[in-house]
Order: sequence, then C-alpha cells, then structure tokens
Amino acid sequence: MSVLKGKAYWASITSPNTTFDSDGVWTIDVGNLDEKNKKIAQADGLNVKNKGDDRGDFVTIKRKVRRKDGNMNKAPEIVDAAKINIASADDVIARASNLQGILDGTTVGCAGCRIIAKPVGLGTQICLVDVGMYQSPYATVYRCLLTTTLADTDTTVAVDNLTAMNGQPVPTYYSAAATATVNNPFGLHGNDNDICMISWNNTADAFDLIQVKC
Repeated sequence: MSVLKGKAYWASITSPNTTFDSDGVWTIDVGNLDEKNKKIAQADGLNVKNKGDDRGDFVTIKRKVRRKDGNMNKAPEIVDAAKINIASADDVIARASNLQGILDGTTVGCAGCRIIAKPVGLGTQICLVDVGMYQSPYATVYRCLLTTTLADTDTTVAVDNLTAMNGQPVPTYYSAAATATVNNPFGLHGNDNDICMISWNNTADAFDLIQVKC
C-alpha cells in the first residue's frame, strides 16, 4: 500500500466503529485528495468518491476487527512525524518533554510513542513514530561488576559486564567491555569486580546502584 496525503475525516482508528458491525470496523476517510494522490489511490485499487461535502475527493479505508475465519485482525498503527530530542543512538521511545512541540527520546523506562525511523545523529531530529503508549523492550535491571573500588561517599561509579535481567540488553551493552556510569544514591560500597545490581530510575532518568555483593 502506498502513502496517501490528505485530510482525515470520520476516523475510527483507536476505537473501532460498531454502528453496523457488532465486532467493529476500523475506518477512516482520507479526503481533499489532489490529482497526484487520487492517482495513487486508484493505482492501489481504492475507489475515489465525491459526495459534494467538505471531504472533496476522498477514499474510505476500512479493516474489520474480526476476519471471516473468526480470528482477530491487528489494529491499525497510527504513524506520525515528530520532532524528537535524540539523546542516544539507542533511543526507541519518544515521551513528553518540557519543550512545546518537541518530544524527548529515551532508551529505557517511561512509556511513550515508539520511534520507528530516525536519522543518524543526536539532538533534535525529525523522526517517524508509532503513536501510542509503548514500553521500551530494553531491560531496566542489570547484573554487572564494579570497575573500581567504591566508597560510600562516591555519588557515581562505573560498571561493566552488564547482563540484562528483565528484557533485551541495550545495544551498546552487548559487549562485556561496555561500561555504564550509574548513580550511588544509597551510599553503597564495594571492591573492584564485585558483583552488583543496577535499576533504572525514571525520575532521575539514569541507572541507580541498588545492591553490591557483600
């Protein structure tokens, strides 16, 4: 299916329309099609209509919730372009920020829109997102090793040999040589190569050291 550019009318895309089908139908009218987009629609086998209303030349796109064989269809994905402040190449989620019109990219933690395409580079980028509340697939808890002696007065410490405990490892952590700098909010202490646990802190937007092997 090609990409059509037009104005959305009578959209039932997050909740299906059950007016004429008890199971529901996801449907949307894409209107105000110009000549280029009418040709695209016709090439895809869509029927271009005009009822003399605000929609102008439009097409109706539908998908039933339940197929004829009784199985359920997948809900349509809602995709949009957005300005996102990309902080890491591993960012996969775009969440609300304090800047109007710009979302914050994040790798783990908070739910938000799923980033499905982004350019190379950091900073504010135009990205393609799947609108909704998606959770990052990356782990929020890791078992790892201290890279140095840690005093209870140290506020941060570097760890390596990160092993994901509750999800996929962040891509930059695949290598045993990869390191991460984490906060030490509980004043823990330990020796070089001690086994430890870290957990993501949504409020601090960083990993916290939560346990060191005694």
